[in-house]
Amino acid sequence: MLIKFSPVRMNVEKFILAVDIDSIMINGDKFDFSSLNEGDVLPAGAVDSQWVIGEVTRREGQVELTIVLPHGPNAPHERRFPDPVSITEAGKVDLPPYDEPPTQPGLPELSATDEVANGND
Repeated sequence: MLIKFSPVRMNVEKFILAVDIDSIMINGDKFDFSSLNEGDVLPAGAVDSQWVIGEVTRREGQVELTIVLPHGPNAPHERRFPDPVSITEAGKVDLPPYDEPPTQPGLPELSATDEVANGND
């Protein structure tokens, strides 16, 4: 299965993807594309899900689809600009972190040595 992502800034409690050959599970909802034949295309909107956008097709034997990928306000670059992933084994899809703690620009990070030297032990 080839999964392309469309990153969107949104607050979500959870976002879990899992794949099993020709089906995908998104937050517990299963979408089975096993009846999709080579070259078939499901038009945008044919899949009743807020997470599946655009067409779903089977090309060179694998299902191809685009999934909305939610991210937080401080998401890392790889979550905001994800590469497509080709999944060949059943299981959970590893995704980059949803968010990271905010950083304060201009403030250097202190090492343990700096904290001890400044009396902050």
